[in-house]
Amino acid sequence: CVHGVMALSTAGYESIMVNCNPETVSTDYDTSDKLYFEPITAEHVVRALESASDGPVEEGVVGAGAGTSAFGWKGGIGTSSRLLPESLGGYTVGVLVQSNFGGILQIDGAPVGVELGRHAYSAQVGSAQVGDANDADAQAPDYDPRADEQEWGSVMIVVATDAPLSDRGLERIARRAIMGLARTGSFASNGSGDYVIAFSTANRVRRSTIGGVHAVDDLSNGSISPIFEATVEATEEAIYNSLFKAITVTSNGRTVEALPIKETTDILRRYGVIR
Repeated sequence: CVHGVMALSTAGYESIMVNCNPETVSTDYDTSDKLYFEPITAEHVVRALESASDGPVEEGVVGAGAGTSAFGWKGGIGTSSRLLPESLGGYTVGVLVQSNFGGILQIDGAPVGVELGRHAYSAQVGSAQVGDANDADAQAPDYDPRADEQEWGSVMIVVATDAPLSDRGLERIARRAIMGLARTGSFASNGSGDYVIAFSTANRVRRSTIGGVHAVDDLSNGSISPIFEATVEATEEAIYNSLFKAITVTSNGRTVEALPIKETTDILRRYGVIR
């Protein structure tokens, strides 16, 4: 629907987008001239809580991840977590992502996107690294962001931890999740509405609405850095998992291919990432 609206805009038409689904967030308000969506009600919240379950989270082309793409390949849902040793607090950090963005895919430093020939600005720089003007095609077409699917999309990242963090501390770890996103090759393009939500499950951070003065636990600044590292690592790995678990999808006459596993692992071996 986004590309349809963009085509209408290019043709000079105004557009109104109506989303018939309840929506908690929207990452692109400026594609259409007006946007309407169903509000979240108390019944929706109760239904979500009652249907929630524990155990492993299904990854890949599931839920909202069914219509996403990342780095030009099929994206989806991905998860990862880190458990800190007791010497660093013993806290757990879990990350869930919905990968939907562009960039130049790299895995542990290996330029996978460049090697596979599918990445942002590939038509302008060919197989050369971005900035390597000597190898770029002098006849490359001018860049048109509206025609580049990797310019658009928005990754959604949820960070959960049992560390007793205040809203300030949670905002700080949310910012570190973006560092994990950058490790994968994203540069947060102009058309990308990436965002992070972070929360703590620690009961000791809850604020009471009754009584007078009350105390809450709040992890000190000097003890939060290990959680930063865990957040960066888990975010990076969750994005890779979303790609490796995805499958090729065809819908409405459009096919989005899954990341080719064999070719990718061959590249990783060639660059010494795996053996």
